[in-house]
Amino acid sequence: MLTVLLYVIVPKGFFPVQDTGVILGISEAPQSVSFAAMAERQQALATVVLQDRRSESLYSFIGVDGHEHDP
Repeated sequence: MLTVLLYVIVPKGFFPVQDTGVILGISEAPQSVSFAAMAERQQALATVVLQDRRSESLYSFIGVDGHEHDP
């Protein structure tokens, strides 16, 4: 009963109904890759993404995601 009441009284505008146009992508490489090699790979990927005329901007960083992956 409380769930139905909350559904009725809580505002419904929390989520946008329109497309925000943002795409999130994650690139991965073997753990043995050097920072310099990963930077080259990341730059090559950024170049490909920005060649698409629909891409207005790109944010990229190299770092550890904090997840351990099974070999």
